Amino acid sequence: VLPTWRDELAFVSIESQVHRKPIIIVDTGGTKETVNNGKSGVLLPYPPSPNLLAAAIDNLLRDKNTYNYYSEAGYRWARQRFDIRRNVFKLLKIYHLTLRKANDHLTG
Repeated sequence: VLPTWRDELAFVSIESQVHRKPIIIVDTGGTKETVNNGKSGVLLPYPPSPNLLAAAIDNLLRDKNTYNYYSEAGYRWARQRFDIRRNVFKLLKIYHLTLRKANDHLTG
C-alpha cells in the first residue's frame, strides 16, 4: 500500500510486484506508470480518500483470488515492462536514431 501524495516514480511499486505483492497506489506523478490498474493492482485517484483506500485494502485482504491474480499478473507485468536488458536496448536505439538524425542534419 502506497498512499503517497508526492512520488514521481514509485520504485517500491515495481519492487513489490516483482516480489509478487499486489499494489495499491495513489495516482500522483508517474506512479500510474508502475501499476497496470485493475490487473496488477489498484490505482486510486488523487487525493486519496481514506474510505477508498480502506475499501481497496479490505477487498484485497478478503478476496484471495484477486490478491493472487494481482500478485501473479503484477509479477509478469513488472518483469516484462521494467526488464533492464529490454530498457537498455530501447535507450540505445533512441541514442542511435538521435545521433543518425544529428549526423544527417550536419552533413546534408
